[in-house]
This record gives sequence, C-alpha cells and structure tokens, in this order.
Amino acid sequence: SGSIVNFTSASAGPPLSKAFVYSAAKAGVLNLTQNLAREWAPFNVRVNALKPGFFPTEWSMRHFIDAERQAKILGHTPMGRFGRPEELVGAVLWLASDAASFVTGSVVTVDGGFTAMTI
Repeated sequence: SGSIVNFTSASAGPPLSKAFVYSAAKAGVLNLTQNLAREWAPFNVRVNALKPGFFPTEWSMRHFIDAERQAKILGHTPMGRFGRPEELVGAVLWLASDAASFVTGSVVTVDGGFTAMTI
C-alpha cells in the first residue's frame, strides 16, 4: 500500500507555447498517473498528480520568461501573480495522507486560476 504523488503541469494540456518537449513530457506524466492509478488500486496504492501553474525558478525567469511572456502569463492568471513553492505543500500533504484514502487517478490543480481563465 502507499501513495504516489506525481508532478505534471498546466502545460500538460493544452500545451504552452515555447515548451513543446516539456509539455509532451508532462502530458505523459498525467497519462502515467492515471494508468498506474487504475492498475495499482487493487494493491491499495494510490497514484495522483499535482498540476502546478506557474512557479518559476531563477533559471526560468532568466532564460524562458521575459517581460512580455510574464505579462501574458499573469494576465491569464486571475490571481495576477506567480505561485510560491510553499503553496504546493498543502496539496501534496493531503494527497499523501489518509485524508485522501479514496482518491486515486486524480489531478489537483494549484495554478491561481490559470486553467479556469478564458476570454
């Protein structure tokens, strides 16, 4: 028995521009999570995924997110800011805990509303 928490991304679908390989890999993590959840549930192993929005690192801010891209990202994020790593902790702890004992194959999105945004 146990609990596995994988990390996918807001880029898993629909894919984000300028991140083709990253988006494909994160979509694969999402698919793997759901397949393993189905296969391992009889063994009381729960497999879920956390789907963060934009939690940029120093590297990504220097090499990937310029001022124009940042404005587009934040303009599409209702909370109007990037996430902070500590804001992922609660979701991970919940997924790993017995409080989520009937949760498997699920994706928990922590993205400041990015995926809820439309025109």
